[in-house]
Amino acid sequence: MVTCLVRHYVIRGPENTVYSGGIYHGKLKFPIEYPFRPPSIYMITPSGRFKTNTRLCLSFSDFHPDTWNPTWSLSTILTGLLSFMLEEHNAVGSLQASDSVRRVYAKKSLQFNMNDGTFVELFPDIANVCIAMIVNVMC
Repeated sequence: MVTCLVRHYVIRGPENTVYSGGIYHGKLKFPIEYPFRPPSIYMITPSGRFKTNTRLCLSFSDFHPDTWNPTWSLSTILTGLLSFMLEEHNAVGSLQASDSVRRVYAKKSLQFNMNDGTFVELFPDIANVCIAMIVNVMC
């Protein structure tokens, strides 16, 4: 019996932010009742903004089914996540870190993802981008 659907995602750190150059892997767990119930949202790659492998409390996550809107798509959810990542709201699953620490996490995200077998298997093209970026930094 299927109880949920899991979808992995990748978001790139926006230019001119502390996350610039970072590549962040996470997953969404959609309940069988989706789109009428919200997904659980997880970040796998350390960012200094969210705890890893922890359900994130966002207004569009399963923490707040009362504010969920069934018109939210995967794209809308990820846009909301990225927006929340750039803000400093405290919530379950969020972290406080300095800008310099978050920049370090952005740089380390490439190697972290390359050491994550699930990331490499699910996103081979992006893994190749990570390799190229790592090599470029070393040269």
